[in-house]
Amino acid sequence: MMRCIRWLSVILLIMVIGCSKAEQATITEDATHSLNITIDPRFELFSVVAFLSDYGQRTPLITRFDFPYKRDVTAYFAPYKDHPAVKLFRELSSPPYSFRYDTPPVAMLCLSDPPDLRIQSEIPKLTLSLSGGAKKLEQFFEELRSFARTADFAAFFEAHRDLYSKSIENARKQADSVDLIASLENYFGMKQHSYNIIIVPLQSGSFGPKTGANDIYNICGPDSIAGDVPVISGVRNICWHEFGHSFSNPIAEQYLPELRDYSALFDPIASRMNCGGYENLEGCVYEHVLRAVNVRLTAIYLGEENAKKAIQGHRSFGFVYVEALAEKLKQYETQRNKYPTFDDYFPQLVAVFDQLSKENLSDSFYAVPFTGTIRSVVSDYKDVFIVPSHENDKEAQDNILKYVENKRDKYHKGSLILTDEEALKQDLSNHSLMVFGTMTGNLWLDKHKDSLPFHIDTDKITVDETPVPGDHLRLITAWPNPQDSSKGMAIYTAQEATDILGSYDVPIWWADYVVAVDKNVIKSGNYARSR
Repeated sequence: MMRCIRWLSVILLIMVIGCSKAEQATITEDATHSLNITIDPRFELFSVVAFLSDYGQRTPLITRFDFPYKRDVTAYFAPYKDHPAVKLFRELSSPPYSFRYDTPPVAMLCLSDPPDLRIQSEIPKLTLSLSGGAKKLEQFFEELRSFARTADFAAFFEAHRDLYSKSIENARKQADSVDLIASLENYFGMKQHSYNIIIVPLQSGSFGPKTGANDIYNICGPDSIAGDVPVISGVRNICWHEFGHSFSNPIAEQYLPELRDYSALFDPIASRMNCGGYENLEGCVYEHVLRAVNVRLTAIYLGEENAKKAIQGHRSFGFVYVEALAEKLKQYETQRNKYPTFDDYFPQLVAVFDQLSKENLSDSFYAVPFTGTIRSVVSDYKDVFIVPSHENDKEAQDNILKYVENKRDKYHKGSLILTDEEALKQDLSNHSLMVFGTMTGNLWLDKHKDSLPFHIDTDKITVDETPVPGDHLRLITAWPNPQDSSKGMAIYTAQEATDILGSYDVPIWWADYVVAVDKNVIKSGNYARSR
């Protein structure tokens, strides 16, 4: 009988105002092989400095959500926007330095809690190199210490302890009857030392650094805000997928020389993989293999029907070989005496790629189902862009075309770009559509406006019968292709034509619709599937 997950509250550091050292409130159970959910003052301190440095203007790594905590950070730390720590991070996170993305989280894990920030474990050589060397990185740490004391970061952290607790509790409640860590370890026949989720309210996206001691981390920002509380909704996905990479990637890496013989398999899905950030064979293999494992874990613990839905979801993102790999894994599950570990069985998965490479796979095999989400449209390789020709602002119209051409060439090579007039004269069934323009400037949108679940006014956007007030609002949404309901269209529209520029870069996650100002998400959600 599987043991229950011991959801340990994060080590919330209760910092006493005026004290030079943080006092920890922690549960002292042995954390090995349990799931620890944390809000960590080291990462809160770093995220504040990054936020003040306009990190969100240089990367997509600062949350676009507008919520009270973010406004509190802005107000409380406004006097310290020009602190040397902020200026130095701006320098280190910009060329020629590369102290950005997953490099800062790795460095912060090597430190003690603020304000001391003592180096407690060896900083990886790559992290030092990307940061400009040990001397430069130590200078940044010293400025962070100064910032923490000067701005009285401890007081700010203490004042928001209740919010942090609510965010952690929300994640903890996602536990169900499945022991997520035990299920993962049992499937792979391996163990890691510890498993840690660190929630960073100001962050967008996630990172999964692994320490030399096999302590596994997922450092993630919220994917929604509920009652002003930052929420992460995918705890199961973090455990089975993000933590799963620490098991499967090192095994798959051993077989990459052999798997490169089947690299032609990835040519038909290259544009979709690139769109998701998987730009080489290694990333494609790692994702396909782990997603197949996730399908089987879903089947075992949540039922075969949910596993079938998971396969369709993976296909909608372009991972078309997952189904064959998942089918093969059934043999692994029934022959664990012969294959005690995933490592023992991996050659059988290599054989799946070998078999697929010998088959004459048709266009229908690679067809991407429309699942309703924006991502399922963007991931389709048979997509057509439709641009406006009747915008009142002709300069904006020209810039929209240039913007679309840039995104097409970067993520959708070979895709056709049509004007709205050209699109209205063609049969675009069997294609996913990406439509840009205002509702009056793009004639395709104007023709089909009555069938769409939104309305755009000068002072609001009403989507799925819910008004979102404001100006300079932009809407990104998915809806069935009017000529072929099995295919979808992603619509990039706005109150004004100039606000359509940059709309492709708004974080869409797994949503059916997103309302945003610039890249700041105001509202996102999903339509009822019955529609």
